[in-house]
Amino acid sequence: MMFVPDINHLCDMILAHGKNNDATYAITCIAYGGDASCKDDDGRNAVHHFAIHGNMEAIQALADDDASYFLVSDNFGKTPLLILAEGGHTDFLIKFLKDYPSYGLSSNEYPQQSVAGALAAHGHAQFVIDELLPQCPEVLNEPVVAMVMASEAIKPTDKIKALRALSLAGFKA
Repeated sequence: MMFVPDINHLCDMILAHGKNNDATYAITCIAYGGDASCKDDDGRNAVHHFAIHGNMEAIQALADDDASYFLVSDNFGKTPLLILAEGGHTDFLIKFLKDYPSYGLSSNEYPQQSVAGALAAHGHAQFVIDELLPQCPEVLNEPVVAMVMASEAIKPTDKIKALRALSLAGFKA
């Protein structure tokens, strides 16, 4: 007789491993058919928890499995992508947003911040202009300029250059 795992149990296990930042077992549960659909009391799924911990191995495995869980907002309006952006995980985000450009937009629950804005605020305004804007013009309506202006992650001279480039590309304050 072949063992067939209960999908709901696997989802619960992935969430528990996300909270404990344990990528090895979470990846195994994904391989058996589990996903990141389960949420905790704060509305966070496993992707949120791995993003909080900055566990890029688990984040990549979850992205390869089903990218839609990266758009789920927790009870505080934060998506895993916004958490990753705030944590400065720009290499992953740039790669991810090349495949899913509309995921760089803000959520309805948290409109004052967006992944595109966080990337620009961490020194990647040119990526937002060159890569996201042509594929997703709605990014012009995002709070990108405000987030760059408020950024403490880039030097003032780089901030001025980024703001100038964003302005020339059509972004408004």
